[in-house]
Amino acid sequence: MAKFETDCSCLTSVHQRRAMDPDQLFPINLCDGRLKHAILSEFAGRCPTIRDVRNIPDSTWLAVPGVGPTNLAKIRYLATGAPNRVSPRGTSHRLATLPTGELLSRLTTLQAEINCVADEIWVRITPPEQVNEAQLDAQAS
Repeated sequence: MAKFETDCSCLTSVHQRRAMDPDQLFPINLCDGRLKHAILSEFAGRCPTIRDVRNIPDSTWLAVPGVGPTNLAKIRYLATGAPNRVSPRGTSHRLATLPTGELLSRLTTLQAEINCVADEIWVRITPPEQVNEAQLDAQAS
């Protein structure tokens, strides 16, 4: 993954490129690792321009390993020059406007909920005698 970030260090953020110039570099930095790899593989390791990406037909993209319908939709969405944190419907996501403290608070709450669910799953799939031993060990510490 670091290789791809290095190869594409010349990219500008979406906020810096409001006007969609098809000769600007495709915002590959907004793609996850698998999609970055697929795009860079298709262009022999170089960062493509928006025009390059737009010129590839959907059928060709869908034949590239790592590009399915969902990733194709991401490619097409990013190739339109949609601003960062804006949904395809053109509305800002409500979480994008929250202060960092509120986001961290929500993250902490979600992590606690995930831990509770994980504990419940562990209890359900673990034989009762192991659950009792684990509870005794926890009480002893």
